[in-house]
Amino acid sequence: MNNKFNPKRLLALLLAAFLVLPAFQQAGQASAAEASSSGALSGAAISHYDYFSDVYPNLNDLAHVFKTLTYEDLVHVLDSDGTYAILFGGASIASTQANIGYINEVAKAYGVKTVYNFDTKLDGATLDIADSANRFANVYTDLVNKYLTERDPSGAVVAPSPAADVKDASLLFVYNKNHKNGGNSEPILASLRSDGDESDYLTDGSPDAGKIDAFKADVLGVLQAASSYDSVDAYDFIAPAFNANVLHNTTGQPPIFDGSDRNLVFEHVTYHELTKLLASQGNYAILFGGSWCPNTQAAIKFINEYAKKYNVDKVYMWDPRLDAGVDVSKPAGYDTHENDRLMVRDTRNAYARLYVDLVNTYLTNIQTQYLKTSNNVNYPGPNGEPVVANKLQVPYFFIYNKDNKDENGKAAPIFGHVELMYGWKTIQPGAVNANNQPYLYNETYKAALDSVLSRLESVPTGLTGLAPTGADSGDGRIVGVNGRPLEYKLAGASTYLPANGASITGLVYGTYDVRYVSKPGYQGPVAVGGVHAEVAYPAGQSIQVVVPAPIFDQAPPTGLSGIAPTTPANDDGQITGTTTDLEYKFEDDDIFLPATAPSITGLVYGTYQVRVAAKPGYRASPIVEVVIPAYGELGQDAPTGLSGIAPSAPDAADGQIIGVTEGQEYKLASAKDYIPVTGTAITGLTPGSYLVRFAAKPGYSQSPAVEVVVPAYENLDQAAPTGLTGIAPTSAANNDGQITGTSDGQEFKLHGDSIYRPATVPAIRGLAAGTYHVRFAAKLGYNASPDAEVVVPAYVSPGVPGGPSGPSTPTPPPTPMPPPIPVDPADPTKAIIGTTVASKTDAATGVTTAAITAAAVQDLLSSAKTAEASGKTVVIAFKVEPDAASKSVELLIPRSAFGGLAADTKAELKFDYGKLGALVFDAKSVAGIQSASNAGDIIVKIAVSELTEEGKQALGDRPVYDFNVFAGDSAVASFGGGRVSVSLPYTLKAGEDPQAVVVYHINEAGELITLRGGYHAATGTVDFATTHFSEYIIGHNAVPFADVAAGTWYKDAVSYLAARSITTGTDETHYSPNATVTRGQFIVLLLKAYGIAPDEQPSDNFADAGNAYYTKYLAAAKRLGITEGLGDNKYQPDSQVTRQELFTLLYRALGTLGELPAAKSNVGLSGFSDAGSIAGYAQDAFQSLVDGGIVTGSGGKLNPKDVSTRAQVAQVLYNLLSK
Repeated sequence: MNNKFNPKRLLALLLAAFLVLPAFQQAGQASAAEASSSGALSGAAISHYDYFSDVYPNLNDLAHVFKTLTYEDLVHVLDSDGTYAILFGGASIASTQANIGYINEVAKAYGVKTVYNFDTKLDGATLDIADSANRFANVYTDLVNKYLTERDPSGAVVAPSPAADVKDASLLFVYNKNHKNGGNSEPILASLRSDGDESDYLTDGSPDAGKIDAFKADVLGVLQAASSYDSVDAYDFIAPAFNANVLHNTTGQPPIFDGSDRNLVFEHVTYHELTKLLASQGNYAILFGGSWCPNTQAAIKFINEYAKKYNVDKVYMWDPRLDAGVDVSKPAGYDTHENDRLMVRDTRNAYARLYVDLVNTYLTNIQTQYLKTSNNVNYPGPNGEPVVANKLQVPYFFIYNKDNKDENGKAAPIFGHVELMYGWKTIQPGAVNANNQPYLYNETYKAALDSVLSRLESVPTGLTGLAPTGADSGDGRIVGVNGRPLEYKLAGASTYLPANGASITGLVYGTYDVRYVSKPGYQGPVAVGGVHAEVAYPAGQSIQVVVPAPIFDQAPPTGLSGIAPTTPANDDGQITGTTTDLEYKFEDDDIFLPATAPSITGLVYGTYQVRVAAKPGYRASPIVEVVIPAYGELGQDAPTGLSGIAPSAPDAADGQIIGVTEGQEYKLASAKDYIPVTGTAITGLTPGSYLVRFAAKPGYSQSPAVEVVVPAYENLDQAAPTGLTGIAPTSAANNDGQITGTSDGQEFKLHGDSIYRPATVPAIRGLAAGTYHVRFAAKLGYNASPDAEVVVPAYVSPGVPGGPSGPSTPTPPPTPMPPPIPVDPADPTKAIIGTTVASKTDAATGVTTAAITAAAVQDLLSSAKTAEASGKTVVIAFKVEPDAASKSVELLIPRSAFGGLAADTKAELKFDYGKLGALVFDAKSVAGIQSASNAGDIIVKIAVSELTEEGKQALGDRPVYDFNVFAGDSAVASFGGGRVSVSLPYTLKAGEDPQAVVVYHINEAGELITLRGGYHAATGTVDFATTHFSEYIIGHNAVPFADVAAGTWYKDAVSYLAARSITTGTDETHYSPNATVTRGQFIVLLLKAYGIAPDEQPSDNFADAGNAYYTKYLAAAKRLGITEGLGDNKYQPDSQVTRQELFTLLYRALGTLGELPAAKSNVGLSGFSDAGSIAGYAQDAFQSLVDGGIVTGSGGKLNPKDVSTRAQVAQVLYNLLSK
């Protein structure tokens, strides 16, 4: 809804302007900001690319089941044991585009985790090996004949393969190479071929549910041919091929991959997938190479090792041999290096243009050992002229961002590469040639990888400027460098200086340019001794980081005295001892006034607040209270000898102020009213800042107040555990390792996990090899202890030096214990991955700040990815506990870490700030925040305030909230189309109607706009959703009607709608609940309820729309397809609306908005005795609204042709809007 409250000067009614800049950007917050930037640059800078979401607009599911297969991958799957779901088809094939979304839905519902997709068009366009006219058609026919054809025991073909004819078609099939049909080998268990397009599922241009459901049933029928499905991990797609092919080139050397680390970072991509990736935004690590290549064989292990060293979890790998040299017509064990038929990086190949166009389109600054003028790849252009590209050698490993520019503003999508041609034998550590000269290839290649992986992004991110401690101290800093190869200069200076270590230090305040330094790319020719060539990559483009000017505190004023008025007029009181740098106000006023010197005169009696005014570089001082007694009264001195005592436990409210006497009064500093003191101590206090003074009494005015702090309870620390020992597993299963010496109250986790689990006593058993963290868990009154690291050694097989004697047994990889995934008790499909972030509160300002480290976010990210891999939706929750004095809470997340959350998961992010409320950002809004142009850290803030007295007169004493997201010091006001769910704790005031609690936001014109949302008694919160941030007010707008009595079935509904101006009365005091509703009235109600604005200048409308209150609403409803009228372009707005007309209009509106209710029951219409009288056009509407629990009927009937009353309409809308 978008209902405007009567315009008022709302912005002026606010207590004060909210602090727009986050506290983290001010001086004095160095420790929090610096903590957020600890640790190395996260590999979150490296992007992930989802090919299927990019090329299939009908898929609409980021958590889809599809994975691409290269030709080499396909052969590996077809050679593997197990049952697999496979889809032949591609983005250029109409049937695949039409079907893929439905296949995804059915596969997920049936429990299929992966559907492998192979495009017979190896370039995604014209190189179709399924086309018998293609010169490479034998590549496909050989594959079909070997793997996809049913044969009898003699090997004779029983029937043509379903895969034999898939040109311009898609084929979904279930495959198991060991499946038998009687005595016959039948590898395809079931299949479904499609060669249509999207029109197959339309009737009269609209989706036909019957046709769609029929196709889904066919898909389910295919998938039901197997009860479970298998998948292949990255290790098995990569390692076996490299280990097998290296034997053709090297003997007497260890295998490339020995299984000790199955977590490979590589993912094969097809040619079309590669081109789409290169055209997408992001930073990518890419490897050109293949398992057939001796030089790639030498490099692959080290690229994997060093990628993980730099936290890069994805390297996209493309083979310029589109079939990877695989020839299924040849016997096992042949050398794929000899097969060049589909090597497109070769001028002699008919498809050389694929390589040439790829390089010239995307890799425009490529540098290679081969000179473009003498050793290149080319093909004839339209007029016979050669189109030429650099010829790279594989392996060619590089970092890429299509939008990157160098220091001169020139496009430079590649900003680092390694092209060194070594062999598996010569790259081994310590390898020497026949003359005993060291190759030093191992050292050289690792140095090259260090160089290229030291820069993973186009421009530096995650940098924060911290103010100097003094105006001339020159000790400002830029934190977040973390060893990256950066250089910097003060804006306007000519020379860049190198940045070293974790931060740039010794800075004066100002704006600095920071960029990546120039660095070399490594390439051949190579020679013994590590000889190689280096080519320069220019420095990157710079970003600007502001080191803010310092802001200092000022001491409060002293030597002030209040002098009583000299006449009964009580208007010539004074405050003496003032100077002109002070300001003052009466305690109940909002605005400070400049002080005069040496006194402020012409004052009435009462309590005044005086402080040193803010000035450049200095904030205002703390306030000093000065009491001016009334005429004839004496003043009293402020109390002395008071002390604050902390509560006895973290959650206790038994803090005290001792040393008080009767006749004094106190209040929490943020409270309005004082409370009388009784006895010699004030008890039952929570932590916070309190004011205590002598109360006024006959002949005496109240004294100045003194501040007394009741400190927070501080937990005690615990020492780290001792006496722990890691015991290796006793078998190759690697699953019975132990940690001995444990005791009660301890907990443990595997290194890299985010969740601790309770330890068992006296030992933790059933462990895989690895490093574990053990600590004493937090308990009442005590913090968790520091970790003790315990290493459970790897199992050593018999016959290995240092191990038991006996025959040698290969050591399988350790199997880490998966941590339990915490789930939402209300929704077991949703995982809650959370952490509580330590915070601190500035007692003077009420600002609570917290910062989480990049490492802590990475732990959460790892757990979230695990949960998503198990099929769960994920909420990552950050909890910050405000204290009693908190008026605002903000949390800082390092930008690189936030980028990982946005890129690597589809998780929602929840920011739970306790009494100040909670914000939940959906995945789209998280991506919207990450896309902010300012590359600074992300800060999420909630602040609460109150209205001025003028504002309270207009709206009452209502809380005011300000939500902000900052990227660096730039506010992010909207979220790329995403939604943020807001939940604010709220206690109903005496006499408040919960249905009349409303939420307003203040627009740029200072107007109140009513939002959808309201109070939920079950949670004690006011909940709503928004797509942008501004200021919000929780209001109460009760609209009573004399004919809507408490206890009537429609009371809540009418109150809810009237409070939000969706409905009004028939006069000032009556609602007329039993009056009927016209079609025009209902369309206005419906559109107002869902915030659909009328068409102010309609280009099309119904012939009978006239010029009435409903005219513009009718135009909007017609334009959006909510109504088509009753024929002859007429709507009949003044006719009474029947229930079936009402529900149809409602159903179409909800469909347009994407808000149709989820089915909660399987009641069906047949359970109602009058279902047969529902008109055909209303069948779908009734079914959906009955299933969603919106329509329940009466007496077993739906009464579709009855007219609707105002009360019934209100109840239906309330059922939808109040959920």
